[in-house]
Amino acid sequence: MAVVSIIIPNRNRAKLVVEALESLRAQTFPDWEAHVVDDDSTDGSFEAVTSLSRVDARIHSHRRRGQRGGNTCRNEGFGYSSGEWVIFLDSDDLLSPGCLEGRLRCVEGRTEIDFGVFPHDHFESTPGDLDDAFEIPQSDDYVASLLAFDVPWQTAGPLWKRSSLSRLEPWDPDLKSGQDIDFHVRALVNGMRFQIFDAPRFYVRQASHESVSRRPMDRDYLEHREKLMARAWDLLNQKNQWTPLRRVLVARLHWVVSESWRILGDERRAVDLWTTALSRQVISRVTYFQGRLFLVGFEIPVVGSALRAFRRVIWPPEMRHALPLERIRRRV
Repeated sequence: MAVVSIIIPNRNRAKLVVEALESLRAQTFPDWEAHVVDDDSTDGSFEAVTSLSRVDARIHSHRRRGQRGGNTCRNEGFGYSSGEWVIFLDSDDLLSPGCLEGRLRCVEGRTEIDFGVFPHDHFESTPGDLDDAFEIPQSDDYVASLLAFDVPWQTAGPLWKRSSLSRLEPWDPDLKSGQDIDFHVRALVNGMRFQIFDAPRFYVRQASHESVSRRPMDRDYLEHREKLMARAWDLLNQKNQWTPLRRVLVARLHWVVSESWRILGDERRAVDLWTTALSRQVISRVTYFQGRLFLVGFEIPVVGSALRAFRRVIWPPEMRHALPLERIRRRV
């Protein structure tokens, strides 16, 4: 049984997934296994990984069996794996040669933690071609960071203890946006204990990692944002883990998505979601009626502009989507 299992979902990244696997084969720590789950690739990815698995028995190539998507692949890969420790690696990212050895050294003997978190460097084609090191920010509330979409670490940042992952609900295969946010919020709210380390680093390919806030807005995107906020709200209620800051951030997310529905021309969906925010008690009745007035009068000439000006004056700035999290913290 391997000490570390690396789970890699892949779709149409034949060249990149082979590079990711070669970064594993270059590890100074040899006792690992990699499970690559292919998501209906058409570029020869599955065949490329299968060919490499014949050269290195630590590499395992699988075709996805369930519904399409990266989360399904992660769940199936975890089911195939056996390692005491687990890393979810994206198929276009790389591990530095001493990454596994360094991570295991950091967590050795730390029986109190469920996962360790490690930093990364961004790169375009080869590690070191960008001067862009990402340091994990210090925070007393990483749940709030995630709810603000200020994602504190990348997917491959955590080194998970297998026994801890087995207690956590799997990656949500129905969620197509914000998967990392959902998974890590659930881990933290469920009391998973972790420690942040400043080394070793791994490499995140910049060209294919876009910020969750920059994805083009469409109906599918907004529907998944609604699901994400509903799960977060329900979980915080179940675990009784509300704080004033978390409530403001959940309210802000409701408003941002409601306003986005209105921009797309769906007034009914916008008002319905804003009404849901009231029923979930993340906004006051006064805020609700002010927001509803704006949503209804959004496209009326002059009225819309006046309402936007009114909102900027009356509403607290922490409801603004672009406001940095640290400025919200200072006001709540």
